[in-house]
Amino acid sequence: MRMRDPEKKLKGFIPGKTSLPEKSEWKTYKVELITPMYGGGVKAGKPDKEMPIRATAIRGQLRYWWRFLAKNRKENPLLGKVLFEREREIWGGMAENNQDYSSKVLIRVTDICNTKDVKPYIDQNPQYAQFQARRQTGAKPRDPLSFVPEGLTFNLQVKCSEGNENTISYEDDILRPLRWWANFGGLGSRTRRGCGSVEVFAPEEDSLLVGKKETSLYGCKMVVLSECNQEAIKCWITSIEILQKFRQIIPVFSNKRFVDCHGIGRKKTRQLDGTSKPSTSNWPEANAIRKKTGSFISKHTPSENAPICFPRALFGMPIEFSFMSDGQRPATSQITPFVNRDKQLHFDRLASPLIIKAVVTGTKKYASMAMLMPYDHINKLGIRLKYNNKKEEDGPWDFLAKEWNCTGDAKPIVDYQGKNALEAFMRFFEKGGRDG
Repeated sequence: MRMRDPEKKLKGFIPGKTSLPEKSEWKTYKVELITPMYGGGVKAGKPDKEMPIRATAIRGQLRYWWRFLAKNRKENPLLGKVLFEREREIWGGMAENNQDYSSKVLIRVTDICNTKDVKPYIDQNPQYAQFQARRQTGAKPRDPLSFVPEGLTFNLQVKCSEGNENTISYEDDILRPLRWWANFGGLGSRTRRGCGSVEVFAPEEDSLLVGKKETSLYGCKMVVLSECNQEAIKCWITSIEILQKFRQIIPVFSNKRFVDCHGIGRKKTRQLDGTSKPSTSNWPEANAIRKKTGSFISKHTPSENAPICFPRALFGMPIEFSFMSDGQRPATSQITPFVNRDKQLHFDRLASPLIIKAVVTGTKKYASMAMLMPYDHINKLGIRLKYNNKKEEDGPWDFLAKEWNCTGDAKPIVDYQGKNALEAFMRFFEKGGRDG
């Protein structure tokens, strides 16, 4: 690969001189971290103590939200080559045909005030959103991940590069993606489950808030629990607990003793002492794996008409299913997405179209929020099931986002009348996660 000659391809370039003139003004936004941040550094999953906030990471976030808004807007959406070329023109890309495609959006981070040190994870709530940070044991032990606690502040400065103020719109191409990032994005990893959420203060703009009406213009459904006008962490915990109750259960302990559980994801078995113990899942995936692998104990024998169905794949993949290893129970199994069965285009992960977090409703005011993004693309996917640590099998399980085909044991979940697991969850969230 040949290196480009900057004197030929960058107009006005003078070696040894700055290439970023300071004529246009920077717009400054104060940003505060309101939930713990994981990752954000050069190494994946690890924060950088010296530089916990990176301008390049924020630019990548703004670029993502620009692309999302451009292709999902109701009027004149950008698609295909037109979307690619416009994105490259604004946010940069590989130079070709003697044209420079450096980013026209300049970003810098200043005045980082890290009020608290980076800490190792030790069972912080909500644990369900931070499970990847926990200490790992077994064949591949790992110490708990570190995180940056809430409270960190910094200044985010943004402007158009010199000479491009008339080729891009600050309002449409920069400010709108920034508003969506501030409301629904974040910093580091696990942002779609509320980690690394931020509050952005903009004295020059009236408001950076994004409401339900605006989200609907881009094919999103947003539900806000207005009664949860509490601290950001408490609102975050409320949101995640509703997701946990839908997918599994939340156990209740008293004096370190299990006394009850709440949620619709599992059956409950009433014990002689009056406590409610969790039993088998209301979801069909476990029986699908038992049936597919032929491994199960007698009391968990799947019925002959048990569907091979994985509705929770809509919440993102990969998903790992663990069973008790003794007897005839299946070994740990995993599902991942693939796109084309003929060409065997396979991916390790599928980002969740569901965002769960604490959302800013006003200065230092927050609420529990769930937002469902457009997910029609998932209809084109299939599922790859890997079990017994080596065997892989591709479905014909292509009804991920279509109508429920697997009611059966999932009736308590289907009762929320969504056409699939995502829609049912949004109804469950709208009811505040009440399962009784």
